[in-house]
Amino acid sequence: MRAWEVGKVTSGAAAGGVHPGRGSEAPIRVLVVGGVAPGPCPATVQLERRGYALQRVLELPAGLAPTSADVIILALPRGQDDRVIQHCADLRRLAWPAVIVLHQGADSEFVVRALEAGADDCLPSPHGPREVVARVTALLRRRARDARRYGGRHCVFDGHELDALTRIVRAPDGRQVEITELQHRLLSALLARPGEVVDREELLEHVLGEETESFDRAIDVHVSRLKKRLATVSDADLISCYRGVGYRLDVQHVAQ
Repeated sequence: MRAWEVGKVTSGAAAGGVHPGRGSEAPIRVLVVGGVAPGPCPATVQLERRGYALQRVLELPAGLAPTSADVIILALPRGQDDRVIQHCADLRRLAWPAVIVLHQGADSEFVVRALEAGADDCLPSPHGPREVVARVTALLRRRARDARRYGGRHCVFDGHELDALTRIVRAPDGRQVEITELQHRLLSALLARPGEVVDREELLEHVLGEETESFDRAIDVHVSRLKKRLATVSDADLISCYRGVGYRLDVQHVAQ
């Protein structure tokens, strides 16, 4: 891959996010897959102006390490939807990088598929460079907030442990499963109010952000996928659905 290109923060521009595990001086590394064309890309120009370190590649590198990048933007050409979905599924297994998909169409079904496969965000067309930068910044801000909240330590609920940085849930018997960034935000919102029914709109805002235009099925898709992941480490059904109202995490004790 090409070397990281670190942009200089322009006057009046907000500085990029910071990886909570590497110190305040380390720039956020954004790997852009696809979208490599002659001339500068408006979105990457905006990111570089805010001090992000950029790499641009045509293909997703094989054997990518979890610490290779902080954010991965998939910007493959239209007509490669299945490949994008496969990339999302492959990247879901990495512990750290956040994944944002820039979709060249406006197909809501593809957005749902991308989120189900493991993408943390998906922007259908049309999307401008400022919106891409705003989504990256918001995603990193939520991640940094979660890291501060949990301090990189385990959150324990009814004997299960959630590692906020690796997003791994461990059961008392040793079974473990990794959840996605979106699923982690969803579980965190439910853990903040154990035993209470949390409103669907509140969960949607916590997971996708207050400025996103989401689809009706979005929060239900995320909850369903989270329930399936948790079912691999728990014999109990930890999340109850209250149709038309919201969801409840059925646990008795939560400690940090």
